Amino acid sequence: MIKRILVGISDRMYSLSATYHAVEVAKQTEASLTAISVIDYAALRDVGPTTMGSGPYATELRRERLQLAEEVVSDAVDAFERICARENVPHQVVREDGDPLGTFIQFARYHDLAVVGLHRLFEHGVVEDPIDEVERLVSGGVRPLLAVSPEFHPIRRVLIAYSGSAESARTIRQFAQLHHLWDDLTAHVVHFGREIGSSEKMLRDTANYLSDHGLDATTEAVDDSPKRLLAYAADWDADLIVMGNSNRNLLMKRVFGDTALMAMRESPIPLFLSQ
Repeated sequence: MIKRILVGISDRMYSLSATYHAVEVAKQTEASLTAISVIDYAALRDVGPTTMGSGPYATELRRERLQLAEEVVSDAVDAFERICARENVPHQVVREDGDPLGTFIQFARYHDLAVVGLHRLFEHGVVEDPIDEVERLVSGGVRPLLAVSPEFHPIRRVLIAYSGSAESARTIRQFAQLHHLWDDLTAHVVHFGREIGSSEKMLRDTANYLSDHGLDATTEAVDDSPKRLLAYAADWDADLIVMGNSNRNLLMKRVFGDTALMAMRESPIPLFLSQ
């Protein structure tokens, strides 16, 4: 049951998309929204070592970075509040100072779903590598997580990527219990691999499971590399990719899997991530 949705506030474009997606779910479930924006003032003030005579420049740079971050946040928060008020969705805004990802992870413990920008969260124009933020959220226990693209499109066509791992099956089970968050879904389950015979049986079992939960799905076993997932999603005209992880030895690969990491870094459409 979804009753509390956490929305990450970043720049205006991603924040608008995350807000619209969260509102779409909230109206289905009568959930409340919490928008959270965290500015790491200490990080913004850290402009690196200064040389003799560069003090005034460093001071001005700090001022500009702080002003930019605050303007970005205020603009995004204002848009969030206007949309929620217009759609009559209960909402609140939380502003914090400190470690953005750590704070978001703490708040997510008391929410049923988190919605964030897929490629931009909390960087406010100054974080060097914001792409890894979604990976850190999932590894920090934030799930289920809806990571959205910069432009909002209603979710109607869902591509479910099934690797065959226990973790991937767990994600499908979770999505099966939450698919009612969106109206009139068209679902398709795909498995990439060389063993087509065993894959087809696995896909039939998956489709039967989804059907028992009220979600009819077509299936396909593709004799190709999982690296083709995003191209496949584009060809199928997917609005959302559902995926979990796969078993690997290295830490990040063990948590996410190669295909999930690729999708988080390159996907142009929203991802539903879980474990």
